[in-house]
Amino acid sequence: MKATRPGAATAAALTVLLVASCGGPPHKATTSRPPPAISATPVPKDSGAEPVPAGTPGQPRGGNPSWPDNANDLDAVTDAVLVTLSRWDTRIDNSRNDAARRALPYLGGQYAKAVREPTSGGGGADWLDLVKHDGYTTATVERANQDGAPADTDKAASRVRIVTVTPHGANGWTGTVTTSTYFVTLGRSVTGSPWQVIGVTTA
Repeated sequence: MKATRPGAATAAALTVLLVASCGGPPHKATTSRPPPAISATPVPKDSGAEPVPAGTPGQPRGGNPSWPDNANDLDAVTDAVLVTLSRWDTRIDNSRNDAARRALPYLGGQYAKAVREPTSGGGGADWLDLVKHDGYTTATVERANQDGAPADTDKAASRVRIVTVTPHGANGWTGTVTTSTYFVTLGRSVTGSPWQVIGVTTA
């Protein structure tokens, strides 16, 4: 059964989250429940906190996206980043942040820096439940209505997406399906260079 719960807006671009469903009219962005891609907290220097070790490189069971041949395609970059951020696999990932690290070639600015930082923490109840079931996630993305969004420029753009994540277990278990609305900021320093995702927030 699908559960959609309201979520608070993310103040810092650390909470991020597909098979891209590009056909048909865009959907109106509604309420969301954000499952964070960066599930642990950055480790401050000299804090003494034990960082979460990085996971093992590999393809998650939910699959990798098809990265766009043309990184000047804003929509393709947005969708590919969101699918990567949303597909976690407890067999190769030690936290959701490992999924975010798989997207690093298409991340930029302070957002990319935050993803590279060591993190600490248990990952939250949803992550621990996924671990208990030897689980992984699949995800879909829909393009949402962008009424009122700033117009794109040569170096800055934004996109709105609705992402649905489904947890799966190796034993046939299926967890609670979550639907979230994401506001994605993209940028580039030089006109004509590849676009990078520099921030993601949730409604």
